[in-house]
Amino acid sequence: MSLNRPRCELCLEVPCPTGVRTGVTMPLLANPVSLRQASVAGLPRVLYALTLAPGKKFGSMEEQIVLLGQAFAREGGTLIPLFSCAAEEADTRPFTQRGLEAECLDLRSFRWRNLWTLRGLVHKHRIDIVHWNFFDRSPTRTCGV
Repeated sequence: MSLNRPRCELCLEVPCPTGVRTGVTMPLLANPVSLRQASVAGLPRVLYALTLAPGKKFGSMEEQIVLLGQAFAREGGTLIPLFSCAAEEADTRPFTQRGLEAECLDLRSFRWRNLWTLRGLVHKHRIDIVHWNFFDRSPTRTCGV
């Protein structure tokens, strides 16, 4: 890794199961100018990653996600929750019934296939920002720039 290389703020840092920093990064934006365009047009298109089983219950956290999604839509943006859960817990109907697109992907452990699926979701939904604030990354260390 070059120490002179600037940090890429719009790249995915790949979690390493071995804890070794490999310098592997993957640009997440389908179009690098889309973030600038989003600031002019309204709110950005956000993929909101969280460790939560979407179909187990519909409580205050789930209600907050729906309200945020609706607020984003009113302001010209998009909020798409990305639930990190096992396949048998991947029921997004409580969100789609309320008009919010939602995705599920098991991100609890590193798999290259999931990384490519995540990248595909970013491109499919034309995501500007991947937001990880309600996501536990502590079991793995991070590789990347």
